[in-house]
Amino acid sequence: MNFVEQIAPYAVKYMKSEGILASLSLAQAVLESDKGNSELAVNANNLFGIKAKPPWTGPIYIKRTKEFVNDKWIEVVADFCKFNSLEECFEYRSRVFLKRPHYKPLWGITDYKKAAQIIWQCGYATDPEYPQKLVNKIEELKLYLYDKEVNKVVKIFIDPGHGGTDPGAVGNGLLEKMLTLTISKRIRDMLTRYEDVIVKLSREDDQTLSLKQRTDMANAWGADFLLSIHINATPGGYGYEDFVYPNSSGATFAYQNAIHEEVMKQVDFRDRGKKQGNLHMLRESKMPALLTENGFIDNAADAAKLKQDAYINKIAQGHVNGLVRAFNLKEKAQSVLMWGKTEFKKGQIGRVEILKPINLWTEDAAGKLQMVRILQPGDQYRVYGFRPDHGGQYDVGANHWVTKMDGYIKYETPSKTLLAKVAEVYM
Repeated sequence: MNFVEQIAPYAVKYMKSEGILASLSLAQAVLESDKGNSELAVNANNLFGIKAKPPWTGPIYIKRTKEFVNDKWIEVVADFCKFNSLEECFEYRSRVFLKRPHYKPLWGITDYKKAAQIIWQCGYATDPEYPQKLVNKIEELKLYLYDKEVNKVVKIFIDPGHGGTDPGAVGNGLLEKMLTLTISKRIRDMLTRYEDVIVKLSREDDQTLSLKQRTDMANAWGADFLLSIHINATPGGYGYEDFVYPNSSGATFAYQNAIHEEVMKQVDFRDRGKKQGNLHMLRESKMPALLTENGFIDNAADAAKLKQDAYINKIAQGHVNGLVRAFNLKEKAQSVLMWGKTEFKKGQIGRVEILKPINLWTEDAAGKLQMVRILQPGDQYRVYGFRPDHGGQYDVGANHWVTKMDGYIKYETPSKTLLAKVAEVYM
């Protein structure tokens, strides 16, 4: 459990009771305490740099600190609150410290950018860059998702079966532990396209975890649904099946129905049916849970499919479609990425600017070039590919090509920052 996950329940709890945005609380805790590693956090459970001023009457921790005074940083010795626990720190900050009259403009604010600016204007910090630092942390760590817990964010816990010293089933050159991890990560990445859903994996790499550790993690996190991904192995067996615990809730069976049906729409595995089983991951989880067996690793035909990246995508997509159905997830509005004054399109790799009049070509069915028109200086065109034919040509879409000619065109590639955004939006 990382630092944010450890303290998020306190931030959400006091957002619900006191109206202080969870994202703001979490960003401040991360920033002020260096993710729980600062001297104050370690020795005083003080994540926010709260000084020991009235009405505080508890223990005090004395340390040197920096403050921004008269347009410069100075070092001072100050008294800070020493809390018995991190939850006490959150409680005091939310119910006492931020309830002083001059913080009233902050109460009930639902826009984290406004909240970051207001808390600084109210005198919480002296650093003039403090609001932007908070906003950066909120967006970097996606802390705004915790603000929605006042409503309902679906928390899906995905367990890639086996791992580490436990390879799971082995056959036809494949390891179950690696397949389950790949499928689980694909499901998580595909779910980023949907609103109000948070996904947590039991493992992110080839890690050894007991079954108890896995269900304990899901239970402690407060997941709404547990999905355990596996690959089968039994002599003579082949196909897909999934399991729920006997006598599960009606919701659990409804989720099984949705996921089973959607997986079978995507794959051509034999349908082995919707089943029940007394399995640890299903029995010991405190939320609806489903365990899926995605083909037989020791069956040559199933294994051949599992070796295909496109087929792994189909398995993952089937699970995602089922989760979307089960939890009524809504797809996020498509973001528009701009590169200068033009939109950056899916599949685009660069752009060309016309420096001197040059021909725009198309290619007929016989592979011969035909001129479309003459492009003029100052025009810009999106580039989707390049081929060495005809002296080298850029694909500008719709079977149109611009020849690579020095002095006539200028080719540009996007920055690393833009490429990172492209990967997030068009993944």
